[in-house]
Amino acid sequence: MSLSHGNALRPSGGARMARTAGMLALFTLLSRLLGLVRDMGMAWMVGCGPVADALVAALRLPHLLRRLLGEGSLSMTLTAWLVRHDVAQGQGDPLPALASGLFRRIVLVLGGLVLLGMLAAPQLLAFLAPALSPEALAEGSSLLRLCLPYVLLAGMAALGMAVLHCREVFWLPALSPVIFNVVVISAMLAGWLAGGTETVPAALAAGMSAGGLAQWLAQWGYARHVFPATAMERPAAAPSGRELWGCLGRLPLGLLGAAAPQLVMLAAMGLAVGSQIAGLYYAERLLELPLGLIGACLGMASLPRLSRLAGEKDFAAFRRDMALALRWATLLSLPAAAGLWAV
Repeated sequence: MSLSHGNALRPSGGARMARTAGMLALFTLLSRLLGLVRDMGMAWMVGCGPVADALVAALRLPHLLRRLLGEGSLSMTLTAWLVRHDVAQGQGDPLPALASGLFRRIVLVLGGLVLLGMLAAPQLLAFLAPALSPEALAEGSSLLRLCLPYVLLAGMAALGMAVLHCREVFWLPALSPVIFNVVVISAMLAGWLAGGTETVPAALAAGMSAGGLAQWLAQWGYARHVFPATAMERPAAAPSGRELWGCLGRLPLGLLGAAAPQLVMLAAMGLAVGSQIAGLYYAERLLELPLGLIGACLGMASLPRLSRLAGEKDFAAFRRDMALALRWATLLSLPAAAGLWAV
């Protein structure tokens, strides 16, 4: 079954996985450095205080969902399902029909959640950060409404990433966080130049939604070009609605496992007092650097092949590649953990 652009997915050894993981690590490092620039700019322009607490509290939920939807967890979960369904298909190319069906359902589900979140922004923010003052709560609610559309846009972009992963196109999904950070930094600078530091929080919140839009346009614009013309002219039979909803029904457990560290931090923010909210945010950003460089890159590099091997029931090759990925993750994580402890 063809999974790459016009060619079958080739057997992959350790060297191939290493090259892919290295390329992903390079883009991830660039993204993390831009994220550091973004957070330094935010700290310099907004600092710590009631306004910073309102901004960080408003960005907390979208940032959590950004890591789940826009930076790997959702796209990896969808990749595994798409690849296995692709392997099981006997004739035709099922990917266009699968992607189209999932796209409509993701828009329906996430669009409804975004609408509810915007309507109940004050109550949602009060639950997430109960220590906020009434003034900060009002400011944060307005900022939350500006950045919540990112959730829908990131979900749509994640599906585009999954489609590209199925075709062994890794560079553009890896570049997606870079695109996001460039847009957010540009929006923050534009707000500062237009109205000084007072307009930076609103510009940053709006820039988050604009960054999600840029991610979505980039992924889907390129994904349309990776489908062979014959697949678009004679697509495989459309999957049933039950299959598609079944795929979405499996997502919460996968996302919950991936979100465990962020959920703990979210709970800590709920117990924080005053400017501890902003301080916790800056500390967590430092922690994310080794996690993104090692875990996410190895996972993205190995997942499409592991999913294909599982679908073909080639468990000997599956165990070999899984052991290799786990060995590399352990060898790279230990020095990273030691360095983080030293910092």
